[in-house]
Amino acid sequence: MANKKLLERLERQTFREPKEYWGAVAMLDALGTRERDRSGAREYLDVIQIVVNDLLHQASNLIADRDSAGPDAAKLDFDVMAFGDTLVISAGIPADDERAPSLTSEMLALVGSVARDAVYHGIQSGILFRGAVASGMFVKSKSMILGSCVTEAATWYDKADWIGVVLGARTGLEWGGMIENIWSEYPVPVKVASGRVEPRPMYALSWANQYIALGGGYESVLGACLKAFAAAPIPFGSESKAQHTLAHLRFMRKETDTKIKALARGRRKARN
Repeated sequence: MANKKLLERLERQTFREPKEYWGAVAMLDALGTRERDRSGAREYLDVIQIVVNDLLHQASNLIADRDSAGPDAAKLDFDVMAFGDTLVISAGIPADDERAPSLTSEMLALVGSVARDAVYHGIQSGILFRGAVASGMFVKSKSMILGSCVTEAATWYDKADWIGVVLGARTGLEWGGMIENIWSEYPVPVKVASGRVEPRPMYALSWANQYIALGGGYESVLGACLKAFAAAPIPFGSESKAQHTLAHLRFMRKETDTKIKALARGRRKARN
């Protein structure tokens, strides 16, 4: 009898009926994690905890800030799953909810914001993330996630030769222009079939903008990047990842300065 009760408890903890959702999924790859020692693994787990807490915070804000047309607490499903050195962040509402497709931009904003903070906090802890975000249908249980948007994210999460996050090609074409608050068109360095790296126009996550504007500024973010790259166990031949990341960081600095100047001009006009 004791064994039967134990099995029932383990089953409840391990299995959950798979459900279909419509939303967004991010897949992030932590570069060099496999080569880290115990302390490095501890840092990776600490970053995962930051991501989980951030997702809870972002999701609660999304629910609180939306009116009756937005997602409610009972229906919004969000999760962080870790498979070795890969993080999967998901957010969605039941696929049978008629509002599901119309909330795609909110789901992309939620997952994108969490991915943005994961990249930044990862760099602060010496963990280098690259990945991709995609929208669409997915099926999820407690220990499994699959679907068209998962496949799209998995197709692109390790293709860019840098530290950063892109929108999957299909998702970018469909939604990129509608969610430009944290995504920008950028010539992303992508590994092609020949093994070469070539620039491809995609939507890239502006992961540093918020921290450049509100945190310690560009020099602080740059210093954290240089320190993380110097300490990371990046294999010989992968130095281009650092070069491409720093080039994107310079782009984000210019982008942030442009937005700050535009806001200042707007305030001056409002006063006049």
